[in-house]
Amino acid sequence: MESRLLMVLVAVLALQACAENRRTWYIRQNQVFAGDPPECLVPDDPSAAFRTAGTLDTALTGAFYLTPLIESQLMKRKDYTHLRDEPNGIQVEGAIVRAWCDDSTGEPDFPEFFSPASSYIDPQDMGASSFIAIHADMVEALRGGACGDASGQQLVMLGVRMTGITNGGIETETPEFFYPVFVCAGCLVNCAADADDEDQAGPDCCNVDTPDLIPCARGQDDAVDCRLCRDVPGFCQCGAACGP
Repeated sequence: MESRLLMVLVAVLALQACAENRRTWYIRQNQVFAGDPPECLVPDDPSAAFRTAGTLDTALTGAFYLTPLIESQLMKRKDYTHLRDEPNGIQVEGAIVRAWCDDSTGEPDFPEFFSPASSYIDPQDMGASSFIAIHADMVEALRGGACGDASGQQLVMLGVRMTGITNGGIETETPEFFYPVFVCAGCLVNCAADADDEDQAGPDCCNVDTPDLIPCARGQDDAVDCRLCRDVPGFCQCGAACGP
């Protein structure tokens, strides 16, 4: 009888440990890229700039990236005096992504998918990662108005759970992190004043000078100078066509 009670107690403690482990690392916030292309980095500093919502311009890109700052509250267990390695570091493997139109109630409006990612989080520390949160097929569906009016603004609510494995071999995932993304077609195009060719009549985007600001991810979150998207017909001409 005592041995059976002991087995039950061990099973309960194991389940509690597993449940606790799933909640001791989490997505803290979504970071803003730091630096200029091609050296864009995702900072692992919680005081760095971050966003509480994103913007996806379907005219300019075919994917949307999340750049989360991940925090681990797992305790450090390494002890070199007893030759014990650290079991609580987490190797991030990717993210399980769900997406809804408007809000996160009911069944997702897009199929759930796994998006690979790679980073390492030390115990009681933070680390950054990056992965595709809205893939090409979803962008194509949004171009067709999957979440409302294709010519207007749509809203996608993302639900993200990071997955990983500890140095000790325990599979783990974070609680779900929700992140709204406003979707548009052409809203991030910037018809900058210095892009206009003064020798040509009417507003245009014909100045051949390279713009000063180049976004790390074209078509995501930041305005895009029209000179950087002349390959996109119908959105980046900003008026008159350029002469020969």
